[in-house]
Amino acid sequence: GKLITSRIERRTGREAQAANSLRGLLKTNLKPGIHSQILFELGHLLDRSGQPDEAFDIFTKANTLQPLEGSDPARYRSRVARDRNWFTAENLKLWEDSTDEDTLAPVFLVGFPRSGTTLMEQILRTHPGVVSTGEASPLERLRNYLHQQGNYPECLGTAKPGDIKKWQGLFADFAHDIIGEPLDGRVMIDKTPLNIAEMGLINRLLPNAKIITALRDPRDVCLSCFMQGFQPDDAMTNFNELQSSVQLYELVMEYWLHCRQNMALPWIEFRYEDLTRDFEACSRRVLDFIDIPWSDDIKQYRDGILARPITTPGFRDMTIPMYTHAVGRWLKYRQHLEPTYEPLEPFIGDFGYTE
Repeated sequence: GKLITSRIERRTGREAQAANSLRGLLKTNLKPGIHSQILFELGHLLDRSGQPDEAFDIFTKANTLQPLEGSDPARYRSRVARDRNWFTAENLKLWEDSTDEDTLAPVFLVGFPRSGTTLMEQILRTHPGVVSTGEASPLERLRNYLHQQGNYPECLGTAKPGDIKKWQGLFADFAHDIIGEPLDGRVMIDKTPLNIAEMGLINRLLPNAKIITALRDPRDVCLSCFMQGFQPDDAMTNFNELQSSVQLYELVMEYWLHCRQNMALPWIEFRYEDLTRDFEACSRRVLDFIDIPWSDDIKQYRDGILARPITTPGFRDMTIPMYTHAVGRWLKYRQHLEPTYEPLEPFIGDFGYTE
């Protein structure tokens, strides 16, 4: 209860009261999970009030207390590396003629976590011509199914036309289960950030798909992931340390650049910073790409956000007007980032974030 009260105090500008409440809570006997939540909340308060060094120490401590619950960050990295090695340029190009008019034409909204996918999804789903799968991903279910059969991703190379048809049908079934109603001509969006590391699978099985990729300054992204208390799984526990956050970014985004260059799927990138500065222009560009006309409903996107429960960590950023205070946040933390962020430099250049 006190944790919720302090969040309300922070969101209503009463940072000092919120910090005092949290420091009081830290003196009590706490379970590790709750302890880390309180520290993350205090870290955000210190970040907002211009105390980055203390905030960084608090986030570091919060991450060490994050429960692992059997998850293994290295296991996720090795999964991405294995897929990347198998989906060579040659393998990605093998199936360019496999388009079938009957297969679904989903839109995958992807990006490294904390790059603005939630914000773009909230904007797009206010459009009457769009339906979102929300927090569930039919693609993730399909990948899990194929993985359980064994021999993934190699099975994609040896698959017969009947196998492909079956798997495409499974994707459609999973999508229908999640949405629970007919599409009726609407565009279906699967917003799962780390599906950015599943381009090979999408390219093979869903040749009518389109990809929208969120980009954000890699330094801000890795810092923001480190500053979040995510639910633990193999992927998210990489964010308990700044160094493994950077390692995962390098792995995932190099794979994206490789797929971007070699796959047959149409794609578009938008920059989170552009979305916060001119959301209408950025939104129109994305809508044009998925062949949906502009709707004034999109201007009301904030009202929709306030009416819906959002479970992603970006919630605190959604319920205030479109904001830019997290743009360039990494500059305050430069001394903490400098030992780890050299691997980000090629991406800083590629994505247009050179100072």
